[in-house]
Amino acid sequence: MIDLKSIEIDDKNLFDEKINFSYLNSEASFANLYMWRKSSNTKYALINDSLVVFYTKSNGKMACCFPFSSTNLKNDVNIIKQYFDSLDRKFIMESVTEDNANTLKEIYKDNLIITECPNLNDYVYFSEKLINLSGKKLHAKRNHINKFKSMYEYKYQRITSDICNKCIEKANEWLLEKYSNADEDYIAEITALKEVFNNYDKLNLVGAMLTVNGEIIAFSVGEKLNNDTFVTHIEKADTNFHGSYTIMNNEFAKNECSAYKYINREEDMGIEGIRKAKLSYYPDKIIKKYRIEFKEK
Repeated sequence: MIDLKSIEIDDKNLFDEKINFSYLNSEASFANLYMWRKSSNTKYALINDSLVVFYTKSNGKMACCFPFSSTNLKNDVNIIKQYFDSLDRKFIMESVTEDNANTLKEIYKDNLIITECPNLNDYVYFSEKLINLSGKKLHAKRNHINKFKSMYEYKYQRITSDICNKCIEKANEWLLEKYSNADEDYIAEITALKEVFNNYDKLNLVGAMLTVNGEIIAFSVGEKLNNDTFVTHIEKADTNFHGSYTIMNNEFAKNECSAYKYINREEDMGIEGIRKAKLSYYPDKIIKKYRIEFKEK
């Protein structure tokens, strides 16, 4: 029987050891899994040598991620499927990258249903592109930044633990302009932000913010995903300041991501506005993700 455990902050070393900067998808990050664990009811289990994450989807169905650090994938997946069967639940494995989906197909042949999940695809860009914003296609981005600079005197600074509470307070203001405090999306998002900033040093994240007249008007937070990719987990800005998202993205890329070839800006979750914003930077790669199910016998 699989023994599911809640994810605690002290589990970071275990997750880091099992993930070991070896995956392309943005879910392969302890911080990502930790910050959303309450809204997704995220748990984990150790199965032989692998670490497997389980969670509850928005439709109430249970799902799992592809096993981290598996040395006997078929055996691990069989154990996971038996666990789903014991709960009388349908096996669902999501956020599986194309390479891993193909590996599973090689093992299980025609016994699988493999479905692409565009809402979960990661948008990946050359860091040089987001730093320089060169070319005709990104002309509008440069215009937004130039206009911002002409309108405001701003300061860029790294986020440190002593100002994390200010980031939470500011994000709460922005979220309450969009949601009521009883809205599930508000609760999930503010809870995730609190998890990040209340454990900022322990999560070993990189964050920075922009201020105008001493007030926070934007911030971003991310970390190393793998040896050539930085992943941005959080990007928030006050849209009352023209171009605030654009300049935050550019300044963060310049100051924190120049050592990496790529920047992964995560998925759009099927939200049209987010999808449009991420496509407007013309991604250089899309990390496609798939749902894996077993065919009914």
